[in-house]
Amino acid sequence: MEEAHAQVFFRQKSIERNATFRIPEVYHAFIVSEGGCTGRGCTYIVMEHIEIDFERTVSDEQRAQAISELISIPPPPGVFGSLSGGRYRHHFFRDSQPPVPFSSATELEYNINRCLAWYNSVAGTQDKVDFSNEPLLCYYADMHPSNFPIDKHGQLWVIDFDQTGVLPSSFMSYAIAAHPKKRLPVHIRKTIPLPKTSNLGPLGRATYLIKVVCNAFGMPNFLFLLILLLTFYLDPPPLPNNRTEADAESPRTD
Repeated sequence: MEEAHAQVFFRQKSIERNATFRIPEVYHAFIVSEGGCTGRGCTYIVMEHIEIDFERTVSDEQRAQAISELISIPPPPGVFGSLSGGRYRHHFFRDSQPPVPFSSATELEYNINRCLAWYNSVAGTQDKVDFSNEPLLCYYADMHPSNFPIDKHGQLWVIDFDQTGVLPSSFMSYAIAAHPKKRLPVHIRKTIPLPKTSNLGPLGRATYLIKVVCNAFGMPNFLFLLILLLTFYLDPPPLPNNRTEADAESPRTD
């Protein structure tokens, strides 16, 4: 139900702020735990219908503008992670979901650095993340063009609030720079007002470790450590410094 709550929140705030895009109204949301679904069940969201014009494609500039407006919405006081208090999602994590519901930037930073410590011991580096001087902001991590449809009247919409919540600003910078599909060009990314950060490189290496080596941000066992050694020397993890240095030059919000 977190996605439905997030969609309601972003819709209300976007209306209050006269956003250039629209978000479908949520009429009802419910969970069905049967019919082939396992575990947590399937969530269904009944929402406003959009007459999508499938002959029109959102431009990179429109996506960047919509993202800029979304992340400018102030987070609710006292909120970290999910806007409704449940699990939050971001493609930084394995299966896009943190292994435990970290409740603060300090806790998240500590656990990411625990994971990076193993990479440092093998690679001889000193990678670490530091969220102490970063603002918390509302993030929107799935920026695939299909989530920004245009209707028959030329109105831009934003849909799919599965990967949204409140995290340190570098997680939004990372989402923009390292989105797995249809990343924005660098010169367009730089128009999105985010604080400068030195965390992009460490986050890029940490996500590799979290998804491939570490188990729940914990200490790798001997087998995991052996895998880390082999993958590092035979197939080095992608180092996002090469592709995100330009993003680190994004304009500050202040």
